[in-house]
Amino acid sequence: MIFFLAGMSLQAQNFPAVDSIYLDEIKSLAIYPRNIITGYPIVDLNRNQLKIEFDDITGQFAQYTYSFFHCDKDWNYSTEIQDFDFRNGFVEEEIFNYFVSNGTDVPYHHYELVLPNNKMSWRLSGNYILVVYKDDGDKRIAFTRRIFVVDPILDINIRVQRPVNQSISRTHHEIDFFATYEDFTVRNPFKEVSAQIYQNGIWENGYREIPPINVSLNTISFDYQNQIVFPAWKEFRYFDVRNIQFRTERVFEIYRSLDTIHVVLKTDRPRGDNYFTYFDINGKFVLQNMDAASNYVDHSTEDENIAQVLAEDEMIMDQRIDLLSEYVNVHFSLNRQQFPDKEVFIVGAFNNWKLDDNSKMDYAPEDQVYYKELLLKQGYYEYMYVTKDIASGEISWTDIEGSRFETINDYLIFIYYRPFGTFYDQLIGMFTYESTGTD
Repeated sequence: MIFFLAGMSLQAQNFPAVDSIYLDEIKSLAIYPRNIITGYPIVDLNRNQLKIEFDDITGQFAQYTYSFFHCDKDWNYSTEIQDFDFRNGFVEEEIFNYFVSNGTDVPYHHYELVLPNNKMSWRLSGNYILVVYKDDGDKRIAFTRRIFVVDPILDINIRVQRPVNQSISRTHHEIDFFATYEDFTVRNPFKEVSAQIYQNGIWENGYREIPPINVSLNTISFDYQNQIVFPAWKEFRYFDVRNIQFRTERVFEIYRSLDTIHVVLKTDRPRGDNYFTYFDINGKFVLQNMDAASNYVDHSTEDENIAQVLAEDEMIMDQRIDLLSEYVNVHFSLNRQQFPDKEVFIVGAFNNWKLDDNSKMDYAPEDQVYYKELLLKQGYYEYMYVTKDIASGEISWTDIEGSRFETINDYLIFIYYRPFGTFYDQLIGMFTYESTGTD
């Protein structure tokens, strides 16, 4: 046990509990509730599972292992509890499910993991950081991902409304919410209970420490007038490369260069005050191959054993189709005069909302166009343009996109509980609310 605690200390020191990809060969990383591909990495303590999937595009097999660690509400490692307090199973396990791409331009190995499983599971509610390692002779950390494990003791009610402040009433959402409970005792809710709220699952874009403002009977109120306020943004931009045999709505051109497929998107422009309502999935992405699905069925019709092929397990068929998915170079462009003191980034769930060199756009002054090329797997993607002030580091989600109250967003509320004398933060309530744009 002494050895484990020493390892845990080193882990906590070297790898902060944030969402990060450490190896360039890791692509198409997704984590979601099993069978809900547009869901968030949130799971109930005693039921449901999360699915984690990713590709290694080196084209070579490597062994991947995983572990997870409990964290407090502020994403610091929970060092006052021991490993066996929060985890069933060994400290580390191997990822056994992997598959090899079939005839793709970019060869890859696809890895899948489900948590909890019969080898490793969590015992406590709260925040967890999943750590995945690659061992190809030199063991390195591949990526980390945040997971929320909820023991749903509280019921949460939320209200989204226009802010009282008239200057932002047409561009922002004000969030007020309440938690109710039965057969549960909270001795000192003002000190033992706190809430957090995030917009569209962007963990860097939210309110981290919200104490109760009022408590009455079995209700805890977080009704802060005009204080919990988010820019409403606009519906996300999108493009569809599930089918690369023909151009979809947002695609300008598809061409091949040597062994690489290029998809050139139509040039974007700033949106300003213009607003159009349409269905989106709030910045997420869905990996899917419509080309292979069509070809697979067409090919199967010529097979003498067509009945057997069409009757095979749907999951196996989907898996075969997915392994035919191509990686394509997607070309983005934004027509706008250059910001003299700001950088422009393209972000979405597909790159974990990261503002870094991989998402920063270059500028062509002769064309007055920001541009970026990204290697992405076939699928449906949503994205947004974000600016960052070079001097101050201030980030703006509205410089290019604008903001309107009518926009539909997801608001995710988490309620944490640490009774006096205990050593970890419990996650006892969680609710995802989709604003209607007319609240």
